[in-house]
Amino acid sequence: MRGYLVANDPVRAAAFARSLDTIDEVIEDLGPRRQSDTLTVSTRADLDVVQAGAWGNLISVSDPAFVDDGNGMPLLAEATRLRKRFQNFTVETV
Repeated sequence: MRGYLVANDPVRAAAFARSLDTIDEVIEDLGPRRQSDTLTVSTRADLDVVQAGAWGNLISVSDPAFVDDGNGMPLLAEATRLRKRFQNFTVETV
């Protein structure tokens, strides 16, 4: 089936999220959401919400901690760390 992803694996997604330097703990799974749904950051607590998904060989994460704060490049640093850890995989930053 070209063009279709397998179902999300929330256990793998949570495990991947836990492996990131920006995540201390996964507290709860907020359940599935549509790709068109957007999260608006309007309170400080919203910065704790990280989205992760794992579909077959594709893993995705959206973490507010990766936003460039002008003092460094947190997304680039994490991507570099992941490239060293997963040398046989392609790590893309968007």
